[in-house]
Amino acid sequence: MKNVEETISNRPMFRVPMKGAPPPRGWFVKYVSGMEDKPQIKSGFWLTMFYIDSAGYINFDFAPTADLHWDTETEANERSTALLESGGVKTEVVKVGF
Repeated sequence: MKNVEETISNRPMFRVPMKGAPPPRGWFVKYVSGMEDKPQIKSGFWLTMFYIDSAGYINFDFAPTADLHWDTETEANERSTALLESGGVKTEVVKVGF
């Protein structure tokens, strides 16, 4: 893991169950290695947050549940490549639900 800073957000997040929500489907990014010094991140966890902020930082997180997806393999590969090149975080792109 290179250049990766851990940040803690004090901003709350919200969620609400959706009746009849379809199961996840699309291209997902799964963590493989590179963050071994962060015991809360385990191999096999899914990318659950990814955005580039106004300062040019990639903000990301991994969790046990797969809920962040992209419609194309190319879009998922772009995120996977960005994490590897910018942070030394190795991931794999996985097709789910097709």
